[in-house]
Amino acid sequence: MLIRPDGETLDAFGYEAENNYSDLAMEESHTQWFYFRRFKMKLFRQGGVGRTLMLEDETGKKGLSAKTVFTGAIKYLKNDLLKESEKRISGGPGVIAAFKENHMEDYIDLFRDFELNKRDISTKKSGGKINLSMPVALVETVMEVTGKTIKETILGSAYRERIQLHGNKIRVDVDIVIKLFSEPVTSILNHVSTLLEESAVRGCNTIVMVGGFSESPILQERVQKHFSGMSVIVPNEAGLAVLKSAVIFGHSPTNIAQRVCKFTYWYDTTHIYSDTCSHSTGRRETNENGDIRCYDIFKIQAKVGEKVKFYEEGPESIVSPISASQNAIGFEIYASLNPKPSHTTEKGCSEIGYLEIPINDTSLGKGRKFGVRFIFGGTEIEVKVEDKADKQVFRKRVDFL
Repeated sequence: MLIRPDGETLDAFGYEAENNYSDLAMEESHTQWFYFRRFKMKLFRQGGVGRTLMLEDETGKKGLSAKTVFTGAIKYLKNDLLKESEKRISGGPGVIAAFKENHMEDYIDLFRDFELNKRDISTKKSGGKINLSMPVALVETVMEVTGKTIKETILGSAYRERIQLHGNKIRVDVDIVIKLFSEPVTSILNHVSTLLEESAVRGCNTIVMVGGFSESPILQERVQKHFSGMSVIVPNEAGLAVLKSAVIFGHSPTNIAQRVCKFTYWYDTTHIYSDTCSHSTGRRETNENGDIRCYDIFKIQAKVGEKVKFYEEGPESIVSPISASQNAIGFEIYASLNPKPSHTTEKGCSEIGYLEIPINDTSLGKGRKFGVRFIFGGTEIEVKVEDKADKQVFRKRVDFL
């Protein structure tokens, strides 16, 4: 994705972005532009989302907020989907770092060449060769960084018998590339096998492959062989399928009638300590009112593997303020892969959001009660709140940022 120097205007997406940025790099006018590759994976690796989260562009020297990047991507895909609908209706670390910094246009071309070859490699071509173009700038960079020619570097490596240099191209044994796929492919097969053993998907007879890796014939062949008794579907442009589906779901959420919870969701609560407490021992403290209270207690709203329908209301929970002057009740929202978490402090529990219920009238003090129902299955987690004193009902959204 390519964003103009103003840091806001989307210039191009996909291959068009690569081409435009490559042209800018050739003219040495690319340094003020923002070019993002595989930003979805970068976000995943950072392990969290927030309003202030920044994503580095391909140079690694500047960046933009994740919100700006994803807003631009979604806006492009929305417009692209609309246009498509209209059409259908009408018919080596040091070397690479230096190479990337000084020769961005060649760097882009090299990786594009590899991506194209990768999508064409299958186990049926085992024993063959693939050709990769070798930019002159990379040859020069190898010499500058290592003090050796690229031919000397290849001959001194463990792959000297399987990689040959021919002019401005290198010929690589296909088996080397196939071996690179072995670990991630095996990991995917094991993960899918584990998922298919779960009760929520028992009886499933179709696998839909999405994501950029799904375009690899090697992965497709292994999946089809490993799950030979199932139907395997690979949609066109599998690499964009997830993002496009998210856009469609955002605009037409009723298209998904039912979803399976990926995590157990609950909110953090507290109660006055009693000898009859059923939960395991955790944090206990005496508050300003002199009450001994148990803290970090979970209140489950949906369990991992549970099926939730679109806009389905969960069971009602009653909450109250713990002090008479309290003008709001706040909850931290947590997620865990454990179907029955004990406390919010246990391993594997992560805070993912925050919910606040305002108390505009504090005259009832600690006697004010609110009925809370979480609503799952939509694009966001909503909460239906009923003030038990005046029967007023209102809705709040969980703040995930």
